[in-house]
Amino acid sequence: MVYAMLQPAMALCRRFRFPLDVVDQLSRLAYYEEVRRGGATQNDVSELFGTSLRTVVAIEKQLRSDFLSPAYEVERIRRLEGALAEGERTIDELADQVNETTADVTRSMEGLVGAGRARRITGDEETRYVLSERYQSLVRDDLVSRIDGLKHQLEVLLSAVKSRFLGDDDGQAASMARTLSFVGSTEDVEAMADEVIRGLRVRAIDVEEAALQKDEYNRYAFSLTLAPMEKSTHE
Repeated sequence: MVYAMLQPAMALCRRFRFPLDVVDQLSRLAYYEEVRRGGATQNDVSELFGTSLRTVVAIEKQLRSDFLSPAYEVERIRRLEGALAEGERTIDELADQVNETTADVTRSMEGLVGAGRARRITGDEETRYVLSERYQSLVRDDLVSRIDGLKHQLEVLLSAVKSRFLGDDDGQAASMARTLSFVGSTEDVEAMADEVIRGLRVRAIDVEEAALQKDEYNRYAFSLTLAPMEKSTHE
C-alpha cells in the first residue's frame, strides 16, 4: 500500500530527473514533518528514524528553511478557514485546533481580516473571529497556493485510504473512492466538469446546513480530480 502511494511521487521525480540523493533528502523532510506534526519530540524522532539526535536537528533546520515558509503560511490559512467554518473562535481556540503558535495564528488572522475573508467580533472579554458571510473563492493562480491545494487533495485521498484499507473510522463515517474513465471532446468535458462542481457545491451547502442545525456531524472533504490520460496502445 505504501509502495503504491509512493509511485506517483517517484514518477514526478523521474520527470524532473532528480538524482537519488535529492529523492532521499525530500523523503527525509516529508517523513520528519509528518512525525513532528503528530506531536513527537526530537528524541522520539531519533528513536523512530534510528539516527542520532544531531541528524534530527539538522533535518529540523533544513525543514524550517526559507524555501518552505510560504507553503506553511498558505496551509495555515486554509486550516484556519476550515476551523472557522465550524463556528466563531478566539485566537487561543484556533491555535489549539490547528496546532500552531498564537503569534503565527494572530498574524494569519490579521491577513484574513484584511483580505475580507474573516471578521472580528469584539466582546466584553475577548475577541472572536468568524468567516466573512461573503463567499470567497479559494481558487488562486500562484504556485504556492496551487501546491497547497494539491496537498489538500492528497490529504483527502490519504483519509480515504486509511478509512477503506485500515478502518481508522471503524466504519462509523461515510467514505468512497471511484474512478470513471471515458472519452470526450475538450469543450464537452469542461462543460460537464463545471456542471458537476456547481451541483456538488450546492448540495454540500445543503448537507452542511442541515448537519449544523442538528449539531451532529462528521467533517468530510470531497475531492474532484479531472485529467487527460495517456492514450492506450489500442487507440
